[in-house]
Amino acid sequence: MNDTLTYAGVLNVFTCPVCGITYGAPDEFVKAQRRDGGKVYCCRGHELGWDETEAQRLRKRLATAEATATHYRDQAEAAERSRRAIKGHLTRVKRRVAAGVCPCCNRTFKDLGRHMAGQHPDYAGAAE
Repeated sequence: MNDTLTYAGVLNVFTCPVCGITYGAPDEFVKAQRRDGGKVYCCRGHELGWDETEAQRLRKRLATAEATATHYRDQAEAAERSRRAIKGHLTRVKRRVAAGVCPCCNRTFKDLGRHMAGQHPDYAGAAE
């Protein structure tokens, strides 16, 4: 017997992963099943379910996004601490050189520029 059914709603079409039959289920029913972690069955009784509810999936995505944000925040803070440490070290070296202390041999000279050119000619090249 062939009966014709007119349906004005939206059907979700599935293919059963076990038997390969194609079937449809009303959109609102499928949404409710996904939301509540329910299952949909094909015409032959094979189960198609969702491992997690929509809320669980969204919570997972939120947790992943928060973990990623925390990671990048930690990386930025570490880079800032490193920048400050390098800046502090550079400031100390500049002050010592300005006071006439050789950065290579730690001796004090009146004319540090002449000493550096004569005794440590490759020092300026190493800084570049």
